[in-house]
Amino acid sequence: SSTDATVLKKAQNFVNMTATGADGVRLPADAPLNKPYIVWNGSGSTGKVYPTVGGTLNGGSVDGGLSLTTLKQAIFIRYSSTGWTYNLTA
Repeated sequence: SSTDATVLKKAQNFVNMTATGADGVRLPADAPLNKPYIVWNGSGSTGKVYPTVGGTLNGGSVDGGLSLTTLKQAIFIRYSSTGWTYNLTA
């Protein structure tokens, strides 16, 4: 769940997720605006990427996560105190 997700540090702007089932990461609360954070899922399972607590991804539900499937990458950019946008590879 989002409360169990590993919180990324501000300096971790590239992460290789090794998901097993419902594992996930949470984007850092102290991330600067307009700095890209890249999350790559090189594992054999889908993992979740969550915004900061109380945040949204692409205007979705509060604290809602993105299911990042195997061998996919997403670039996340914080554009406001609670808003994040992402671009997912094809």
